[in-house]
Amino acid sequence: MRDIVVAFAVAGFMQLCGFATGVLAARLLLPAGRGELAAVLLWCGLIASISAISLDQALVYRMARQRGHERRLTVLALLISQPLALLAILAGWVLLPRLLSGVSGSTLDAAWVVLLFTPLGHIAMILQGAQQGRLRLIEWNLIRALQPAGYLLGIGVTVLLFGANVTGFVAAFLFGQVLVLIALLWRAPKSIGGGDAKPVASDLKPLLGYAVGVHSAGLVGTANQFLGRAVIALHLPAAELGLFAVAGAMNGAVGIIAQTLSRLAFPKIANADDDVQRSLIFARYFKLNVVISGGATALGVVLAPWFVPLVFGQAFAEAVPATQILLVAGLMAGTRQMATAGLRAHGDNVSTLGSESLNLALQVACLAVLLPLLGIVGAAVAVVAGEGAGLLYMMRTAWRRLGLSVSALSVPTADDFAVLARLLRDLLARRR
Repeated sequence: MRDIVVAFAVAGFMQLCGFATGVLAARLLLPAGRGELAAVLLWCGLIASISAISLDQALVYRMARQRGHERRLTVLALLISQPLALLAILAGWVLLPRLLSGVSGSTLDAAWVVLLFTPLGHIAMILQGAQQGRLRLIEWNLIRALQPAGYLLGIGVTVLLFGANVTGFVAAFLFGQVLVLIALLWRAPKSIGGGDAKPVASDLKPLLGYAVGVHSAGLVGTANQFLGRAVIALHLPAAELGLFAVAGAMNGAVGIIAQTLSRLAFPKIANADDDVQRSLIFARYFKLNVVISGGATALGVVLAPWFVPLVFGQAFAEAVPATQILLVAGLMAGTRQMATAGLRAHGDNVSTLGSESLNLALQVACLAVLLPLLGIVGAAVAVVAGEGAGLLYMMRTAWRRLGLSVSALSVPTADDFAVLARLLRDLLARRR
């Protein structure tokens, strides 16, 4: 229970920081500048994500299966990650000038710096995976909160010293990443566990095998995550991407709830003693996510017409319809993410690939038709269509694969309400 309370406290803090940075970016950079910032983080993040091949998730899974050998698994994952990061830099060197052809020279220079950070970002990713694999979830949550906090602090410093510009915001973003890396390196001796640090060749195949299996679905999932923004960045003015970025800002509140719960659930499910316990843990976290995320989504849809222009500025008022649609998409995506965590903890990566592929196919079809007609609203509708189809596929698979009935995943039990009540009491007690 304590790790759940800490996770939600950290998630709330991260959401507040993310909200503040989003408001500052919108108000200080305006739609065009906000769009350039979104484009830099979009393309650099996409290149880094593809090159990472889900090694952190593979590390969590293998640690659960090879207890006592955490240190050598972590070292092996770190060794694998660095050549992949160098390949990412080479790919970015070729692609970024084409992908960011519409931005200013200073913004492109900032993108190069983000790209060169990729090897350090991969080290941070592996060390966070080691923390999850050893169930050091409170420590992992506290450290990951440093990124948005550092980003917010960095924005304040750069704006005061150099004024508001895209380059300063990118520097602030990297400052947050550096804080996380420093904290992870400081805690690494305890995070990566015991045992011999010398990698063993026999560990390579199972680690890479799981990573590639997850990443094959993850690549499609990454395409789903970035598709709408990528198409807007390539075919519409930067200001439209800025509007779409703000439209997704409130969705972040829903997304971070699901992300927090799924990352808590995955190592616990993977470390359970048998399939019955795994299914019970999954069902509890799944229903907890639906209740909390569903409430946050409903509240966001109602408040969006008032909230967006008031907070982000009247220049972003036309983003309201897309905001409401993306909130619904966020609820679907979060629910699907929980189902994915449950299935992956059972060793099932194939179902995730099917869900992501269906999502991607429907998004592409809808974007081709709706983006020219409706602009960013059409892009938001395409996201909802794809997420809805992927969610239905994953729910059907989870019911069958995990041996859970529809009611087991949708009808809260007395124990579920008791867990939620204890969670709320603990959260309120910490606030006092």
